[in-house]
Amino acid sequence: AVVIAIIIIVVISVIIFVVIAIVIIVVITVVIALITVVIVVIAVVIAIIIIVVISVIIFVVIAIVIIVVISVVITVVIALITVVIVVIAVVIAIIIPGRNGHSALIPLL
Repeated sequence: AVVIAIIIIVVISVIIFVVIAIVIIVVITVVIALITVVIVVIAVVIAIIIIVVISVIIFVVIAIVIIVVISVVITVVIALITVVIVVIAVVIAIIIPGRNGHSALIPLL
């Protein structure tokens, strides 16, 4: 009877130990898997944020460059138009003589 009792105790102990070991292994595996998933999610979020930020920065830079270029072009065009108008005015003033037969510019001089 003692031998049978010892065998039963040993078997029960082994079964309990195996079950505990399996549970511990499963828990550790699940925890590691969850940590991995969290790390992957964080990495993806960080990547998305970085991409968005870079895109926004590039867009802003392009917008600023376009605005500056347009402003410069408009300024240059206005300046050229002004120069052309002044030249035309001067030419007209030189070509069209005044009432006394002189150029219209001579009274100014």
